[in-house]
Amino acid sequence: VLISGSILKSGKDGSDGIVIIAKDLTQRRKTEEDLRLSLSLINQSNDAIYTIDPATSLFLDVNETACRNSGYSREELLGMGVVDVDPHVPNISAWRVLAGKVKERGALMVEGEHRRKDGFISPIEVNVKYTSIGQKEYLIAVVRDVSQRKKIESMLIQSEKLSAIGQLAAGVAHEINNPLGVILGYVKIMRR
Repeated sequence: VLISGSILKSGKDGSDGIVIIAKDLTQRRKTEEDLRLSLSLINQSNDAIYTIDPATSLFLDVNETACRNSGYSREELLGMGVVDVDPHVPNISAWRVLAGKVKERGALMVEGEHRRKDGFISPIEVNVKYTSIGQKEYLIAVVRDVSQRKKIESMLIQSEKLSAIGQLAAGVAHEINNPLGVILGYVKIMRR
């Protein structure tokens, strides 16, 4: 409970009074607790989460994973936008085209790349959704670093190539072995 009070002075008979107001904070505390839990869930996500201004591409909010994956501090990221980290969105015009597609469709999933603070470009998968609250529009981007997946896919492709070469070599050896068996048989007959 939040309690506030004040003294009232009466002008006619000189008597004083007290006004006390008590406000139940149960719902407010529950809302604050729910908000802290939601923020904790967002910050514990393995994926980077960005809230983006669709008109400017600026990051309005980011979670801890976005900072960790990009190498930028929260303050640095909040002064940046998509055009600063995505090499495929080089300017605000390209951004507006992309943001327009997201708004039109409601959501968009794309593969792309992000440039980290150290200059390294990592492959990513982005799931962007359009939302509005009141008169304000937002894009919410969930960004997954797919470096490990790409590395495993590359290794799988190499493995499949080696397997195909092995099968080809086995086939060639089999094709050579058949006539070679016949030749060896004739050689044995000729030796006798």
